[in-house]
Order: sequence, then structure tokens, then C-alpha cells
Amino acid sequence: MQFNLTGKHLDISDAMREQVGVILDKLAQRHPQVNNAQVTLQTEKHEKIVDATLHLEHGGSIHGTARHDDMYQALNLLEDVLEKQLRRSKGRAEAVLKKEAAHGVDFNQSEKLTEEEEVWLDLSEEYAKQYGDA
Repeated sequence: MQFNLTGKHLDISDAMREQVGVILDKLAQRHPQVNNAQVTLQTEKHEKIVDATLHLEHGGSIHGTARHDDMYQALNLLEDVLEKQLRRSKGRAEAVLKKEAAHGVDFNQSEKLTEEEEVWLDLSEEYAKQYGDA
């Protein structure tokens, strides 16, 4: 998985870069819908802050933030936050699929008919009823 790592008010060491890569690879293995990520490491006074945005296949994104006195602990906390959000997102997607299967409806229809198209569709259905499928 591709990721962009940015540091604010600190230099990113190779060990930090490797730790971020390991965490994101774990998340990508467990949740294949993750395409890429943007991770920002920063310091404010004595606190280390890690922000991450994961971009998903279906166009959505998940954002997480973690704070701690130690950067590596903040990264571990961020992993837990993102894992929880990804599980919740997956659960919601599965619920939608179950609902679709139960009702025979596709809730993810990307194309909605315009008002004019709906009128034409109604007219064509009425014509077919009246005159047959000729």
C-alpha cells in the first residue's frame, strides 16, 4: 500500500518510517479495501500527535488521531483507533448488503433517473400495457 508520511516540527527517522509502514501493512492485510494513506507526525510541546487518513476503494475515507508522550506509543494507539473504525465500516457495509439481499434492492445505485427520464419511463410502460410489446 502506498502512504505519504509528513513530519511537522520533527525529523522522521528511518525507524519511525518503518514502524508506520508495518502498521499500515497490517491494516491493509486485514482490510483490503484500503488503497492508500496520508500520515502526519507532529509534536506540540511534550506531546506527540499522529494523524492518519486512510482512503478506501469505494471512495470513502477514515481518519484517526492519537496522542501520547512517546511517538511509538502514539503510533500503536493510532493503529487501534484505525482498526476499530475499519471494523465498524466493514460492519456497516455488510449490514447494507444483508438489507439489499433481504429486500432485493440495490441501495448503491449510482445513477438516479431525472424527472424527465421518469416521465418517459412511465409513458413507455403505459404504451406497452396499452398496445402490447409491438
